[in-house]
Amino acid sequence: MMTKNQTAQNIFKTCLNLPVPQREGYLNQACADDAELRELVNTHLSQAEQIESPSGKPQQAQTSMLGKKIGPYEIVGQIGVGGMGLIYEAKDPRLQRNIAIKCLPSHLSNEENYRQRFFNEARAVSQLEHPNVCSLFDIGETDDKQLYIAMPYYKGQTLERLLAGGTLAWPEIMNITLQIASGLQAAHAQGIIHRDIKPANVMLDQNNVVKLLDFGVAKVSGISMTSTGVGLGTVAYMSPEQLAGKQVVASSDLWALGNIIYEMIMGKRPFHGDQAATIIHSVLYADPPDLTLPADFPAELSRILGKLLARDVDDRYQTAQEFILDLSTLSAGGDMPNYIHSTPTTPQPVSARQTPAAISQQQLTEIVTEMTLHVGPIASILVPKFANTSPDLSTLCLRLYDYLPDSESRRAFKNRYASEMSSINTVTSLPQVAVPDKPAFTEAQLLCLGSMLINLIGPIATEIVKRYARQASSEDVLCDMLSQHIEDEQEKNDFIQQSKSCF
Repeated sequence: MMTKNQTAQNIFKTCLNLPVPQREGYLNQACADDAELRELVNTHLSQAEQIESPSGKPQQAQTSMLGKKIGPYEIVGQIGVGGMGLIYEAKDPRLQRNIAIKCLPSHLSNEENYRQRFFNEARAVSQLEHPNVCSLFDIGETDDKQLYIAMPYYKGQTLERLLAGGTLAWPEIMNITLQIASGLQAAHAQGIIHRDIKPANVMLDQNNVVKLLDFGVAKVSGISMTSTGVGLGTVAYMSPEQLAGKQVVASSDLWALGNIIYEMIMGKRPFHGDQAATIIHSVLYADPPDLTLPADFPAELSRILGKLLARDVDDRYQTAQEFILDLSTLSAGGDMPNYIHSTPTTPQPVSARQTPAAISQQQLTEIVTEMTLHVGPIASILVPKFANTSPDLSTLCLRLYDYLPDSESRRAFKNRYASEMSSINTVTSLPQVAVPDKPAFTEAQLLCLGSMLINLIGPIATEIVKRYARQASSEDVLCDMLSQHIEDEQEKNDFIQQSKSCF
């Protein structure tokens, strides 16, 4: 009698001889309701989709592609290989910057199922404007019908590569976790479920800003897609409901985040094995992992982690915002990270920084929690940043008030800090400019400015650029307003000069 793995191998071989559009129907019939068998076949298919050298490592860029163009972009080199195709580093001659291009392989571009998945990724990312989600510059099709998307080229490393060096300290884990959760919160608000959150899809740029990558298997509202296969690295982070073929929801992404947090702390996955079948069985049926954490981690983190990894969907956090608010309570006692800096450094807890004596640690923690209700985890960026240069709580509240997104959140914040906000009026402390006929800045111009500014002040740059773009009366005024957030005079002058190239 054949083992299940042998049966999966036979089904897989049959699939390879079928046209891609016919594979799904065959798999539904061959695997029936056997989720474990289907996952084994999917693993083989995913591995077959990837274009790899005999060593299992991505091939180097083919010499024939170097210097050639994909759309308007000139190929500089090959970055790697993804489940959906090749990824190149390229130069955009119009904005004089390097970008990343993801191409659907030529032999798949004519297959409607793959084309739809490719457009799905582009459509999902284009709906998101968030500092922790990879931006989308462009989507196009070459003369020979090859599809591509153009994205920022991030200098940094994936979380997968970072974890290869060992476990991380709590402040750094808190930093990374909040940023991942913030990106997921933005995606879920747009009806997008990533479905493939794993360390390989979490990029840390040179300023330790997290970027969520690869929405190629994302579930987008109004778009029905069927995955053609996933690899071992994906299976290890898939939720029980996803592995069982049930409906995937927002908390499915939070399950994956729980796996990542566990791995950052313990140096191993909570559910692991050498084969997909072993991992699947562990996720669906094994006892919950031991959540006894090292002594230098907050005691409450075990409870939070247990809720993320609850097998029953109803027992988990239902939204990323709910998780963020719970996690923010661990900020007390010096656990709150700081990832605003102009050069890559190890995040430092707030308690290690110089905060004014007039603002207590308890007040700082309370105001972070309050701001998180209105602006999400970016609150843990704003509050420490402004607390360092605010002489008292009233000044801090007035400066934070300008970053609240709408009238309702401002009203709630003002009521919460009524005595501290007594001096506020209808005029905010941000630079105000009369703009009867303000110019309409293009998305490309704002992306260009944001990419320059983010290297100097961190992920808040994206929000500042969008805010000031609504106020500035000219390009020069906009650049000058943005430069006020740069502390170093030389960097400020350089930014003002270089920012002109964005227009």
